[in-house]
Amino acid sequence: MKKKLIAPALVIVLSLLYIAFVHPAVQTITYFPIASDKHYKYAYTKLIPPVDASFDGRFRVDWTSISMSENPFYLRQDVSLLFRNGCLIGAKSSWKRNTAAIKMTEYPAMQGDSILEAITFHHGEIHDKNDKISSLQTMSSSRLYVDSDQKKPFTINAFNTASTEDEANFQKTMDSKTKQKLLYYWNDIAGELKIDLNDYMTIPLASLVQYESEPLPGMTAEQTKEITGKLWEGLYKQYVIKILTDKNPNTCMPLILLDRKKSHLQIIYKLNGKTEQLIQKIRN
Repeated sequence: MKKKLIAPALVIVLSLLYIAFVHPAVQTITYFPIASDKHYKYAYTKLIPPVDASFDGRFRVDWTSISMSENPFYLRQDVSLLFRNGCLIGAKSSWKRNTAAIKMTEYPAMQGDSILEAITFHHGEIHDKNDKISSLQTMSSSRLYVDSDQKKPFTINAFNTASTEDEANFQKTMDSKTKQKLLYYWNDIAGELKIDLNDYMTIPLASLVQYESEPLPGMTAEQTKEITGKLWEGLYKQYVIKILTDKNPNTCMPLILLDRKKSHLQIIYKLNGKTEQLIQKIRN
């Protein structure tokens, strides 16, 4: 009788080990009311210019995001997205328990004239002694322009902020090209979904960070925190997780649509050719 029980027990143990190590629990971001008495010491994202290009004109950029809270939290998670000329070229996420600090660094390789935009959502889940759950959140971003001379020997000029007339002209050109590319992309998606963009205030995802220091139009600072927290919660579940598990995701920058009547917002994008639409109601 004992021998017959050993086999099923072994199967259960092996199954649990398989789930734990091969298919770990899916990491998610969950919005909870903001803890007004907690703060980040610092949180930032940096795109550091490359020093030089290789013999074929390729170069690597230092893409780093760091956050440090005043105290260790029950759960800390940061997620960062990197776009080149409007389209995604990188996504990274770090998930840690009982820690105050998260640092993520990657060195993506690329080639050619580029405008790079990185946006990071820094999130902390706090459990107090009475099991009350709250959260801490902030956003950071960085932008880098790379002017790549394709004549041999390959040279590059990279800058975060234009300091010469040539750099200002290059920045203007890259901004215009990328904007036109994304406008075509977003209008195509809106047409498929039969959305009238005139009914919405439009915010490219990389521009959302400006509402870290100011409220969304017609909203309070508290409402803005809740809206952006829930936005990242939905975006992480429906967009980021798919990107992180896809070796070659084909997608460009999502567009946030804030209803002018302040009843809801939408996030629209395409992922691997499929049009996606996330809708979030706004609590008044």
